[in-house]
This record gives sequence, C-alpha cells and structure tokens, in this order.
Amino acid sequence: MVDFQALSRGAGVPEWWARAVAVEYLDCRRFAGAKEIWEFDFSLVSDAELSAALDSARVLIGDGVFHNVRPESLRTRMMGGLVGAPMSRLSPQVDHAIPEGPIGAHAIHLLGNPIDVWDPKLSLGAHVLVRDDDGTLYQWQFATFAAVAGTSHGEWRSDFIDLSSFDEVRVRLARLRNEPVVRRPGEPGHAEFEAEVSDFYAWLEGIRAPLREQLLRFHRERRGKAWTATGAATPPPNLSLFEEFQVRDGTMLTRLHGEPLFLRACIQHVKAAEKKEAGLHSLDREIASRVQAVITAAAFLETFINGVGADLVTRWDLYEKLTVEGKWQLCLATAGHPEHYGPGREPFQTMGRVIWLRNRWMHYGPIWEKVVASGSGPLTWIDARMSADFIAVLPERLVELVVDLCLHCKITVPAWATPVANWNL
Repeated sequence: MVDFQALSRGAGVPEWWARAVAVEYLDCRRFAGAKEIWEFDFSLVSDAELSAALDSARVLIGDGVFHNVRPESLRTRMMGGLVGAPMSRLSPQVDHAIPEGPIGAHAIHLLGNPIDVWDPKLSLGAHVLVRDDDGTLYQWQFATFAAVAGTSHGEWRSDFIDLSSFDEVRVRLARLRNEPVVRRPGEPGHAEFEAEVSDFYAWLEGIRAPLREQLLRFHRERRGKAWTATGAATPPPNLSLFEEFQVRDGTMLTRLHGEPLFLRACIQHVKAAEKKEAGLHSLDREIASRVQAVITAAAFLETFINGVGADLVTRWDLYEKLTVEGKWQLCLATAGHPEHYGPGREPFQTMGRVIWLRNRWMHYGPIWEKVVASGSGPLTWIDARMSADFIAVLPERLVELVVDLCLHCKITVPAWATPVANWNL
C-alpha cells in the first residue's frame, strides 16, 4: 500500500493533496465492481508512481479547501445548517475561511462525499487548486453550479474557461451506471462491461487534461493580479456556533455573538421560574430564577444594541457610556426614526423595566421595601416588580424588540430570533 503520509511529507505537501493527486492523476481504480463502476484500490499505485505524480502534478479540479478552521468547527456548522440551527457566519470575509489565493498552512480538503460513494473525477467543482512552481498552494473559484431550464439536472458554468466539453460526461455516465446496462462481477458480459468502463475513464481523462491546462493558465493570470494572503500563522481554535473569526496580518481574531447565548439563558431561567416545586427552598429557587432571567435579559439587550450600533453608527465608541435605552434611541434616529421610541408602550416599557431591575440587583443593598397591596393579596417588592406574568413573557418581549429595531433600521432579523425546534431547550 502506498505510504501517503511519508510521501507527502517528503514532497512538502499536505497529505490531503497527495491523496487528491492520486485520485486525479493515477490508475488507482478497479472497474465494474459489485457496487459501482469504480472501486478505489491504492495498492495498484507504487510509491515511485505517486512520488513522480507529486513532483509533476500542478492542478486539481473539484472539491475545495477551507483554511483557518478546525474540522470539528466546520463539521458542527455543516450539521447545524442541515437542521436549520441558528448560528453566526464563520467569518465576515469569505476568503478568510474559503481561500481565494494562497491556501493557509492549516487547511481542510472538504470532500462532498467519501470516495467509495462518489468518484471526484466524475464531476467538476467551484474551485481549482494549484501547486505553484515554488510549492505554494493556491485556490481560486472558477465556476458555479446552475440548474438547466426544463430539466432535472444542473451544470457547471464558468466565465473564465469553456466547460462545454464536460457536458457529455453526465450522459455517458448515466448509461454506464443505470440498470439494465450495468454488469456485476460473475454476470454474463462482465468482462466486456469492465473494458467499456475502462475506456470511459480513458475518455474522461482526455476531457479533464485540457481543462487542467486551461486552469493552470487561469491561475497564472489570477496570481499576477491583486490578492491578499488570508492564512493564519497559528493553528485555529475550536469555535462555537456563535463565534466568528477573521485574520489580520497573519493573526487570527475571534468574536463571540453573545446575544443568542444570553437569550437562550434567559429562556432557560424563565422556564425554571415556572416550575412549582415543593420543599424548603422552593420559593427561593423561583425568585433566583426570576432574578437571573432579568439579568440575562438585560445582558442580551445591551449585547444586541452594541452589535447593531457598531455596524450602523459612525464612531460608535463615542457613545459607549449611553444607557441601553439611549443607544436604542440613537440607532433609531440614525435610521431616520427618532420618533419611534416610546418608553410608555410595549415592548419599550419592558426594556426600561428590565434595565431598571438589573441595576437594582447589580447594586443591591439591604433596603426595606413596603408590602404592596393588590387584588390577589399583599405582595413583596419582588412579586410586585418581577411578577410571574412579567417573567413569563420576557423572552417574547425581547424578540419583539429585536424584530422592531431590525425592521426600522432595515437590517436582517437574526436567525436566532425565530423559534427553532430543540434550540432553546
């Protein structure tokens, strides 16, 4: 078996590059197998063959590369995307995660499917990967995938090179893979079918080789124009769903979007406050949950308005000492709606009450408070100011505030402001 690790190390390339070179350039397939028309078998490749290919191969077409991100971070994002989980963008600059230019030292070659499920050589992709003469790896986007009108399939299109020669691949491949043409090992006609598949792959290489030559010229043109290296010098950290990163001068910076975390915490504390438990400290636990719901609600409001203000208001740092309410009014005024804020109506009334309660708790002292008379009987200050009814609707009011501000400031409502099953448990 070819030693990918040792040979890639000797050639000064990542192991993923060595494996992709074998798939693109070398005879590492058996044809007309029991499951598919191809079956990868790297025992067909010698170390000498792979070593020679690593010296000469310059271009790979197909699945692209991410850099500056750990596999587990990328895997979590992809899984979250499949189930519609709210999350932040990975990076405000796309090429800091998906390189357009030099590929950073910490990169992941992302295969759309394992090679036993799909042969990468049977399709194209949005990106071309190139190993330059000095050994530097580059990635450039050269194509997009678009639906073909009036059909159930799509095709790769490029403004830079002619991909029409690849159109016939889908047609020929369908003839080979679809029943009743396929001949499995042991079936009559299998040897002839195996030869037919081998001929198809030889024809396919005749299609891909000129494309690689065109893409190498495309790379040299792009390399000669302006681009920015976005690879970080150090290995990336693991990121939560609400952290994003960017790279400045080779240094990675991360930013946490605390809004959804504080909203989630508020929801959890509201649910805890609703539990009516028996026991010596049941009321104390309920009060503690209400207090934490208020504090996390206030943290949410301040975090959210600071994020909006930083993007909306010039020199936002000059207004950092404003109250939350003041910042809210400033953002509305900047967006052309200074009259919209109304502290005496919902949901702004809830915002003012939350901030006032947060300040009382954060600077709490042993103050004697009068018992409050009500229709349901005498209430302590806590029950009067932080009633169960007020706490129960707190998350709903917070989301109302978010949606209202986004609409008036003409910014996108965050995904986490829309309820998603199982997210707020």
